[in-house]
Amino acid sequence: MVSFVFQYVSLLQQDGLPSFYADEQSRMRQLAFQFQEPPEPKATVRSVAENLLHYPAAHTLDQHAQSAPLEPGVLKSYLDELSPSNLRLFVLGPNLETDRVDPYYDTKYRVTPLDEAQLSRWGQEPISSSLALPTPNAFLPDDTSLVSDDGSTAPQTRPETA
Repeated sequence: MVSFVFQYVSLLQQDGLPSFYADEQSRMRQLAFQFQEPPEPKATVRSVAENLLHYPAAHTLDQHAQSAPLEPGVLKSYLDELSPSNLRLFVLGPNLETDRVDPYYDTKYRVTPLDEAQLSRWGQEPISSSLALPTPNAFLPDDTSLVSDDGSTAPQTRPETA
């Protein structure tokens, strides 16, 4: 599994992030905002008051739906830090050998250095042909307006009740 993570990082370094990816993420945030459950009024007031400290007033309600353009240099700097030499690997499970006890949580654990040969292998393995960057999401709607049976998008009038 660790090997595949580093291979995927290499794939991102090699090919970069597809240009459509940021647009899809932005669209997903907009849809989540547009179709969210109405929040409690008290929660809205608290959220708006806090957001006024960090965002322009026009975006205190929809700031989660806003997105800044993705800068390639920022992504590259993050990917460069994801290397076997910076790895902290946690293995969790029952019946593992331990030699220490955490004083606050009374949990048993062990710290051991990773094998240099294994770290070297993880950093140099070729990218598996089974790994690929995501393709565009075909199920992400461009238009969310309602359409009537006759194909028009005009608002429907409510039927009168007796």
